Amino acid sequence: MNHELALESTVMDDTVELPTGFKHPRDCTVDELATACERLNASYRAGQPLVPDAVYDHLFIATLSEKDPEHPFLKAVEPEGEAFEGDTVKHDTPMLSTDKAYTEDELRRFLGRVEVAAEALGIRSETLTFRMTPKLDGIAGMQRPDGRLVTRGNGFAGADISHAFERGLRTPDGSMEPGPGELVLEEMFFQDEIRVAFGMPHPRNFVAGFVGADTVKPHHQKAADAQAIIFFPYRQLPAWQASAAVVMASWQERMEALRQAVPYRTDGVVLEVTDETVKAHMGSTSHHHRWRVALKTKGEVAHVRVRDIRIQTGRTGRITPVLEFDPVLLTGARISNVTAHTAANLAQQGLGVGAEIEISRAGDVIPKLERVLEPASEPMTVTHCPSCGHEAEVEGEYAVCPNTVGCLAQAEARLRHFFHVMGNADLFGPKTVEVLVENGHTDLRGLFDLNAVAFVSMGFGPGQASNLVRELARCLREAVPDWRFLAALGLRHLGRGDSRKLLAVYPLESITNLTAEDIAAVEGFGPITSASIAEQLQEQRERIEAMIRLGFNLERTPLAGEGAAAEGPLAGQSIVFTGTLTLGSRGELEEQARGLGATIQSGVNSKTTILVCGEKAGSKRKKAEAINEKAGKEQVRILDEAAWAAQMEGGK
Repeated sequence: MNHELALESTVMDDTVELPTGFKHPRDCTVDELATACERLNASYRAGQPLVPDAVYDHLFIATLSEKDPEHPFLKAVEPEGEAFEGDTVKHDTPMLSTDKAYTEDELRRFLGRVEVAAEALGIRSETLTFRMTPKLDGIAGMQRPDGRLVTRGNGFAGADISHAFERGLRTPDGSMEPGPGELVLEEMFFQDEIRVAFGMPHPRNFVAGFVGADTVKPHHQKAADAQAIIFFPYRQLPAWQASAAVVMASWQERMEALRQAVPYRTDGVVLEVTDETVKAHMGSTSHHHRWRVALKTKGEVAHVRVRDIRIQTGRTGRITPVLEFDPVLLTGARISNVTAHTAANLAQQGLGVGAEIEISRAGDVIPKLERVLEPASEPMTVTHCPSCGHEAEVEGEYAVCPNTVGCLAQAEARLRHFFHVMGNADLFGPKTVEVLVENGHTDLRGLFDLNAVAFVSMGFGPGQASNLVRELARCLREAVPDWRFLAALGLRHLGRGDSRKLLAVYPLESITNLTAEDIAAVEGFGPITSASIAEQLQEQRERIEAMIRLGFNLERTPLAGEGAAAEGPLAGQSIVFTGTLTLGSRGELEEQARGLGATIQSGVNSKTTILVCGEKAGSKRKKAEAINEKAGKEQVRILDEAAWAAQMEGGK
């Protein structure tokens, strides 16, 4: 669901009509509220929203951020393809998010970072040009070289929604050139035909329904017939290029002009440096490209006085101060706290009880500290962990609790982090983890030994207990990449991106034997972080190795120098499996063929060489037969399962 703010403020009070089965957020526990947000988001993604965007953003999400600012649901990118039932397809390269800038200062800092990178390469900063394009507000996707259209999903994998083209989705010029883009609906069509008639607040709701519906509804067909629903490649967007100086002088005017230049809903513009050498030098984080930024207009601001400061410890030991103040309304949301991010900020900005501050709530739901209007007479300092009382250590801008093993706040946060990052087990939300920690279960490995009796003894009902045991088994059984498993363990400086880099050089089984020198030899790891990672690996060797021995179903990251099988009996073949298959699941058969060198396709096209048909093969078989008839030869070999099995047995 879009968490960016509506232009109009909406006061949320007891008169808001909530759907059946939903309590008012203020009456929910954190766990109940997170579940409600998940349900509302799922309905939104399916194109059938249960509440308006404003109610979701300004009431449910705002209340969750007030009750638990660090809740994983608020930190995660909401997957764009959860409602779609197509096959899951891994992206060849991750479809990263875009960092955001709302103020001139933030834009200036971005331009400054680019100029520093250019000068490091010997490129004069005044010769750089920047490209600005509209930021479409639809459903992001990727047109793949094999013809499939895949949603952005979670950034690493998305759903195959190629069937949308059969329903009438088109590209602006009819081309199917590979590349990223956005599924959008023309704004005029939406306003005239959809918004009032179907009560949809945003064109994206319609797009989600168009793609995800079991059958094409009359209003879907109407949009297709009007050629109003488009997969718009980013490369075809209107663009404006200028130097950094010109960008700084006129970015707001150019932003509005570009947003008016496309007939689709937009939520800002994207600005990027055009020099490919600079792009390569700046690189990316696991979240966004450093050479690109999304520019958005700033939301409402308010001036408040700090009445208290709450400090909390996260999974890596970092201690975060949260400024609390009397509630104020910003774009319809009741805001009563904002993070100060780091302990150093308290001293640097004079933050303490009595300080007057300016806060805003722009594109992100969570409010932001803009500036200090009047410093406190006694700025607060962080000296000890609020959870375990251990003396805090200074790590750059942060105050850190070094009590990795004994700090309950870190243990609780690590448990939540593990299940959130793994993503293959439900029910282990904040409330469940809180109960586990209260009952002394802080060891991640030990959780997997718990049975239903143990859960019941902690106060869970018999049904809940059985479900929790089932989800633990599922966590072990369902495949995840090994880098995701390593990132889920919660070691400082080893997020998803760095875990992937490390396991591309060293196998997971050897990870606890790595020295600081070993890690520093991997591109992207500096000496300080390498030493910290090596120290943690040694401190937590027993825990990490115990987790590995549990036998999670992990997909191994290919080591540098290893490639996909270029040789094999099926090298050069492009294969499609269709129909009801009896030799195994489609995924199993595809993996077998892939291991023998084949390229797997989801649909039949001119590049297909083999079509393996089970019962009820349907349209794919007809398409292959049509290709053969047009070519006047057997361009696509059509095999039933028996013929395929014989080929596999013969190794042909």
